[in-house]
Amino acid sequence: QHDIYLNVVGGLKLREPATDLAVLLSVASAIRQAPLPAELCAWGEVGLSGEFRSVPSQELRVKEAKALGYQPVIKSRSIGELLKLVFA
Repeated sequence: QHDIYLNVVGGLKLREPATDLAVLLSVASAIRQAPLPAELCAWGEVGLSGEFRSVPSQELRVKEAKALGYQPVIKSRSIGELLKLVFA
């Protein structure tokens, strides 16, 4: 059993569903005690049954992430497959 606390810098409110995947990956990183790749950028909505849902403006998000030096992970796949990809 784990207690999870999430702190968002500056008191921002996470209203966009696209933040779901980033939060899920950070929690998985903490539980596995394995750091995420420094160049990782991820976004997407995560359903209650663990399915990954894409979000609008994918092309713009990819463009912005790459311009900032990140390697986006946005492919539609299961959460389990994403976790294997990130923590391989």
